[in-house]
Amino acid sequence: MTTTNKNIDWKYLVHSLICLFFMFGFGKLTPIPPLQPIGMEVLGIFIGLLYAWIAIGFVWPSFLALIALELTDLQSMNQIIAGGFGNNVTVFVFLMFVLVIYFEKAGLCERIAYWFLSRKIVIGRPWTLVTLFLLAPYVMAMLTYSYPAMLIMWTILYTVCKDIGYKKGDTFPAFMVLGVGLAAQLGLTALPIKSHSLLSIGILDSVTHGQYVVNFFEYASINILITLIVLGIYILMMRFVFKVDVELLRNITEDKFSAYRDQKMPRQEKIAFCTIILFISIMALPSMLPHDWLVATILRKFGMAGSLIIVFGLLTMLRIEGKPILDFSDVVNNGKLGWEVIIMYVGCMPVSSAMANPDVGITNIIVEYCMPMLSHLTSFQFFIITFILITLLTQVMHNLVLAAIITPIIVQLAIVAGCDPALLIIILCFSYGFSTTTPASSASSALIFLNEWSNTRTNYKVLISHFIISMAVISISVIPAIYMVFTKAR
Repeated sequence: MTTTNKNIDWKYLVHSLICLFFMFGFGKLTPIPPLQPIGMEVLGIFIGLLYAWIAIGFVWPSFLALIALELTDLQSMNQIIAGGFGNNVTVFVFLMFVLVIYFEKAGLCERIAYWFLSRKIVIGRPWTLVTLFLLAPYVMAMLTYSYPAMLIMWTILYTVCKDIGYKKGDTFPAFMVLGVGLAAQLGLTALPIKSHSLLSIGILDSVTHGQYVVNFFEYASINILITLIVLGIYILMMRFVFKVDVELLRNITEDKFSAYRDQKMPRQEKIAFCTIILFISIMALPSMLPHDWLVATILRKFGMAGSLIIVFGLLTMLRIEGKPILDFSDVVNNGKLGWEVIIMYVGCMPVSSAMANPDVGITNIIVEYCMPMLSHLTSFQFFIITFILITLLTQVMHNLVLAAIITPIIVQLAIVAGCDPALLIIILCFSYGFSTTTPASSASSALIFLNEWSNTRTNYKVLISHFIISMAVISISVIPAIYMVFTKAR
C-alpha cells in the first residue's frame, strides 16, 4: 500500500483534476451574467488550458482542449482541427523550427556566435556583450517576427554558453533565454507592421470611419523609445538586482577567438547566410516598399508562413553536386523539432478564436464589469488607467484575442472621454506586445516558458518582477511625458 502511494504523483493528479473540471465541468455551472451557457463552456476551457499550461505541461492539455471545444457545438471537429493544425501561425512555427535546424546543420549559428565573441568591443566587457546580444533579436524581430529572432538567437546562445563553460541550469543562460525572448517580443512591437498592431490600427480606422489615423513616425518614435527602455530595465535588473554572474564571459580574451574574426565562410554557410537575408527581405519588403507596388502587394498576400514556403521551395529545388541544398526529411527527422511547442499552438489557436467569437459573449462581460468605470474619468486618467488595465489583462489573455475583443470598445470610450484614440492605440499596441509574463499571454511567451535552458519558477520570478518595475517606470514618467508632448503637438 505504501509503495503504491509513493508511485502516485498526487500533485500531478490534483492539477489534472482541476484542469478537467474547468474544461468539462465549469460550463455546467450557472452562467455568470451576461454570459450564456456556451460562454461559460468556452471560458472554462480557456481557464483550464491556461491552468494546465502553467501547472502541468502543453501537449495533452492542448489536445484535450480541442475535444472540449468540439463538445460545445460551437464548431465541428474538422473546423477545430483546421483552426489548429492549419492555422497560419502554427504552420509558420513548424517551418521556422525546420529553418533554424537547417541553419544549425549548416554551421551558420556557430559562425554568428563566434562573430559576437570575436568583436574587440566585447573583450573584457561582459555587459557590453550582453547588451549587443539582446539587441540582435530586438532588431531581427522588428524586421520580421519574434519567432525567428528567438529561435535563431537561442541556438546561438547555446553555442556561446557551451563553449565558455555555462551549462543548463546555470543562472546566466537562464536569464539570457528570458532576455532574448523579451527582446524579440519588444522588437515585434516597435513598428506598426505586425499582426496585433495592424489589427488594432485597422479597428481604429473601421470604428471611426477614417477620422483617426495612426501616424507611422509617431508610432515608431513612441514604441521604439518605450521598448528600448523596457529592454534596458531588464539588463539593469540582471546586473544590479539579480546580480547575474558573468565572470565566465571575461574569459573571452582577444586571443581566444581572434582566429574567427577574419575567417572565410565555407559555401554552405554562405548559402545559409543568404537564406537569412532572403527571408528577412521577403518579410520586411511589404512594409518598406510603396503600398501599391506589385512586389509589395504579392509578398503581402503570402504572409508569415508563405514567406517561409518561398524560402523552402528554393532551398529544396536548387541543387549542388546533385543534391538539394536542403534535405527536408533529414532536417525534420533529426529529433530536434519542437513538437511540444507546435502542439501548444494547435490547442491555442482554436480556443483563442472561440474566445473572440461574439456569440460566446466574452465581450459582453468585459463591457459590463470593466468598462463603465472608465467612462467617468478625465482624458488623461482614462489614458493611463486604460494602459495599465490592458497591459495587465494581456499577461493572462492571448494578446491577439484581447486586441480583437477590446480595441473597438476602447476606441469608442476614448472618444467619449475626450482622449485621442489614435495616440491611445499606439500605446495599447505596446501593451498588447508586452505580453511575456504567462504562457497564455502570447505565442512568443509560450516559447519562452518551454525553453529547457530555464525553468518555470525562474521565469515567473524574473518576468513578474521585471513587469512590475517596468510598468512603474513607464506609468509614472514615460507615458505622462508622451501624452503631454503629443497632445500639445496635435
